[in-house]
Amino acid sequence: MIIPENKNHQQNTHSLGDAINVIHFIRSVNPALGGPIQGIKSLTEAAQGSLVTKIVSLDDPNDTWVKECPIPVIAVGPGFGTYGFSFLALKRLKKRIKSTDIIIVNGIWQYSSILGMRFAKFLGTPMYVFTHGMLDPWFKKQYPLKHIKKTLYWAIGDYQVLKHATAVIFTTQLECELARQSFPWRYQVKEF
Repeated sequence: MIIPENKNHQQNTHSLGDAINVIHFIRSVNPALGGPIQGIKSLTEAAQGSLVTKIVSLDDPNDTWVKECPIPVIAVGPGFGTYGFSFLALKRLKKRIKSTDIIIVNGIWQYSSILGMRFAKFLGTPMYVFTHGMLDPWFKKQYPLKHIKKTLYWAIGDYQVLKHATAVIFTTQLECELARQSFPWRYQVKEF
């Protein structure tokens, strides 16, 4: 994995044998909801010990799927509604995690992306955003009411998440090019 350099972050001095500490931010680790959780599991398995992975989710710590997740989960919820907003999430994180090498925000349009950005700023840690295709402009035509809601989310925070990311990760060049069309205003992204 090639990781773009963050000039604002103090360089870590990992030797080849050292594992990199990664914290993934995600709305929920509930496998029934689908989404990025399987990708996090696959990446962790493929890393074969070169990454020490933890997940921050907005789940309730007592949820069954939190307890059954094969990766350590720091559940700082419950978050309210599908967006997952939690007044206490950042405070709970600050008490439990003092440092990490990398933060990866999985997805946007939910409070976990804002929380990941705020926590990365607090720690002074590089933050990468994996959009998982969530900036594809097809939703503008397919779901115009959802687009109105996403425009509001974009204006109040998600554009900031992408702007402050060390890099925004796309799986293909086409996905990257299409993402530019979703919200051309305030689209300030370091694409990778």
